[in-house]
Amino acid sequence: MEGKETRSEEYKELLKQLSGPEIISNTQTPVKRGEERSSSSWDKGDESKDSSSSFADARTFEELLKRKNFLEKIIKKEKELQELEEKIEENEGILKSKEDPELSSLAESEIFQLKERRNKLEEEIKIFLSEGEREDLPKSVIVEIRAGAGGQEASLFVTDLFRMYSKYAQSQNWRQKLLDSRASERGGFKEIVFDLTGNEVFQNIINEAGVHRVQRIPQT
Repeated sequence: MEGKETRSEEYKELLKQLSGPEIISNTQTPVKRGEERSSSSWDKGDESKDSSSSFADARTFEELLKRKNFLEKIIKKEKELQELEEKIEENEGILKSKEDPELSSLAESEIFQLKERRNKLEEEIKIFLSEGEREDLPKSVIVEIRAGAGGQEASLFVTDLFRMYSKYAQSQNWRQKLLDSRASERGGFKEIVFDLTGNEVFQNIINEAGVHRVQRIPQT
């Protein structure tokens, strides 16, 4: 809880600093050599000092902005985690009441899904806290999706997964490049390989490895 409060306070302080008149005025583009300036006393020494100061302030602004964006993502995930905890508690209350068997069954199913999402979100937060600001994390990942057991239905599921990742990539402003694919007879894919490139792509995709399973009405 202390970590969350500390991050929240730091975030508020960063917003104040970034909106301060000093930061805004000092990060303006410096006057280029040869352009007119209102003061006639501006000599070469003043030019060098003014320019170096402006670029230093620009770097400070960049660092503050980077930290702000990082904290925003963490705070957003922690807020979602809190909402999940509240929903789990609410559904557990329905189970304990035992008033409506059908409602209890729905609550039990939802609790399972919510806890799965909670576990994944907790892992994402750990990764962001430990590695989120590192510059050496990969900016590109290769995703491979292959059909498992299930024949034509499995290949159609590969297509669904590919569309899901594609839409998610678009929402994150990542670049996507198709590297390889093998189509099936029913319009699906037996295998598809693609590259995703963009900010924090590694942190977001690292937990997607493994087997995806679905139960649905067959299309074949």
